[in-house]
Amino acid sequence: MPYIYFILILALISSCTKKKNDYTKQNELVYEKENTQFSKFKIKSDKYIISNNNIDTISLTAYNDQNKHIKEGTIYYINNQAIKSNHYSFSEEGIYNIWAENRKYNSDTIKVFVINSNLQYRYIVKPSKTQLICDGKDSIVIRVYDNEQKQEVKSNISYYINDVNIGSNTLKTDKSGLSEIKVKINNFISDPIKIFAFEKFEKRYLVESFLADWCGHCPKLINTLEQHDDDYRIIPVSIHCEDKISKVKSSLLRYKFNIRNYPVGIKDRKERILNSKLETISNTSDIGIGIKSEKNKDNLLIKVKLFSQQNLYHNLRLVVYLLENKIEGIQYNFLSKDENYKETRFYNLPFIIEHYLHNHVLIKSLTKVFGDKIQLNRNKESNMVNYKVNLNQIHSQEYEIVAFVVDMDNEGKIINAQKSPIWEDINM
Repeated sequence: MPYIYFILILALISSCTKKKNDYTKQNELVYEKENTQFSKFKIKSDKYIISNNNIDTISLTAYNDQNKHIKEGTIYYINNQAIKSNHYSFSEEGIYNIWAENRKYNSDTIKVFVINSNLQYRYIVKPSKTQLICDGKDSIVIRVYDNEQKQEVKSNISYYINDVNIGSNTLKTDKSGLSEIKVKINNFISDPIKIFAFEKFEKRYLVESFLADWCGHCPKLINTLEQHDDDYRIIPVSIHCEDKISKVKSSLLRYKFNIRNYPVGIKDRKERILNSKLETISNTSDIGIGIKSEKNKDNLLIKVKLFSQQNLYHNLRLVVYLLENKIEGIQYNFLSKDENYKETRFYNLPFIIEHYLHNHVLIKSLTKVFGDKIQLNRNKESNMVNYKVNLNQIHSQEYEIVAFVVDMDNEGKIINAQKSPIWEDINM
């Protein structure tokens, strides 16, 4: 019996040893997989500018060539001296070279700037603003103040945008996005100040005209709008009311804008116009609109793209119209032989114009007339809204698509508008 016990004990010891060896090999394989399957690796610091006060600390992290965190086996070196962990604080100012070693591989070198903590509080960096339009014209002026001397510093200063010396204290850009400003003066390098450059879009103005073919005064408004035919910033929409040209029910719009007689033109759903010259201001908008239309089986597929880099609006709605040009009909004309309108084309036309071509006629609203609610984000590709129109409803090439965005928090004012002939692609 003792002999049998001895044999069992030996077998148990052998089994445990084998399991331990298997476990060790498994761990080694996992470690090898995590830490040695890369041809190179890099390190990052959470700070690249730090004070020499022995309090501020940098934290270093290593990543393999697949950008995965290397958790084990990394030794960090500061000016070729190994440090005990991935955290370090400094007592002397200067520029420090930092690299790391993991088994047989070395990382690239990064630089950390250590500045005199007294200088950090002596100089104050003030940009004139923290946002600008990326049109190459708008600018930010960077100023430096000496807290000790109580005056602005104007010499021996270097200005850096994203670590590139720009040579002056004025920043202009034609690229959108976030940038970092740093200032170097004497032995002082400022903490980065974040500046955001955002896109602005050309403002276009929507004019919704309430007309009728039996309205003899309507050519007055038509004439006013025709004076702006060459101005792409003006987007006319003709809403015919209770006549043979009318394609849509306009009662909701007429009630909203208190339309009791004709003609009435409303710019951006706020300002009434009649026969005075339509004034526009060269302006920009925070929201851009693009329109693309293409054939998709038996449908006209309309894609409306929206974009804004600023989160300024919380209650937006999108309206999309389908318009038709060159609809033949009659038009009453009280401007005929009226000396006040001698310079217009309607002066020499008869009192009742036969075979008159009506343009920009609203024939269908692809959304609610007061808009469908939308939510914008800063990803251009995600702000896309699609609409379909059966091709049986499209009888010619004389169609236009109009899209505009309404701010319901500002009494429904139109922020921006866009138009496009069908089968075309109009960018923002």
